[in-house]
Amino acid sequence: MNLEIEDIVACAMFLQREFPDEILSYTAEEIVKICESIIVEYEPYMNSLDEYLESEETRKFIEKII
Repeated sequence: MNLEIEDIVACAMFLQREFPDEILSYTAEEIVKICESIIVEYEPYMNSLDEYLESEETRKFIEKII
């Protein structure tokens, strides 16, 4: 999968908004890697990236890795 920079930025902004305390200890490079691992399963034809990030399943995955 070829990740778009816009997707990485959107994910990083989502993490900053929804998990502000948890991501404070990560560097920008680490946050990019976290976002890559989060959105690698994202299927654009199924729903928007925002809907994917907001889903309960994705949130549980995020909580496990951060």
